[in-house]
Amino acid sequence: MIAAGGLHTSALTLGVPVARRLIARGVHPAAGITFMLASPVMNPIVLTSTWVAYGGHTRGAEMVVGRATLGLIAATTAGWAIGRTRAGDLLRSRASDHGDGHAHPDEHAGRAVAFAGHLVADFLFMGKFIVLGAALSAFVQAAVPESFVSALGGAPVLSALALMAVAYLLSLCSEADAFVAASFTSFSLGAQLAFLVFGPITDIKLSVLYGATFRGWFVLRLLVVTVP
Repeated sequence: MIAAGGLHTSALTLGVPVARRLIARGVHPAAGITFMLASPVMNPIVLTSTWVAYGGHTRGAEMVVGRATLGLIAATTAGWAIGRTRAGDLLRSRASDHGDGHAHPDEHAGRAVAFAGHLVADFLFMGKFIVLGAALSAFVQAAVPESFVSALGGAPVLSALALMAVAYLLSLCSEADAFVAASFTSFSLGAQLAFLVFGPITDIKLSVLYGATFRGWFVLRLLVVTVP
């Protein structure tokens, strides 16, 4: 379980700089946030791994449908609730966001160079926060005993909240988190779905990335919208 929470460059982390770039270039903030939050779940690899983790057949299909539906609802709701603001009030300012927004004739030949420059800039900017978040995640995984979490499995509401907290602390890759969720056999399928939906929305690494990308209130609003 601990190994599964290692540093990764999945849709969870890649979605943040992509969404930021889209919003900075004029995409409505609600659409950018919805894309960012939905992309870690709404892709074939994640949904297929969820189906396999739950043994396929009817049960696997039910978990896939439940995860995709709840994930899309949560992403859309958060995008609508948080994205009702101007891009300048949502994003932290960076020099690469400013410019005249017009392509001059001599710039068309350098689009590939500009794309590579943006890609490297985003990687370097986000990379340090991914490393920091991964270090915090590894520390928490080593410090919190699994037996403590399993003891909460009997209470419906508390079990869902407990697994959401576990998802936040473990910071698992969405391509593999279903196998971890399925191992929590003392918890209900509903609580496991809460784990699978909440983890890709926010965890320790993503909170660090969000803090570096968006204004300071972003993470708090995201939690207020998605936890209930």
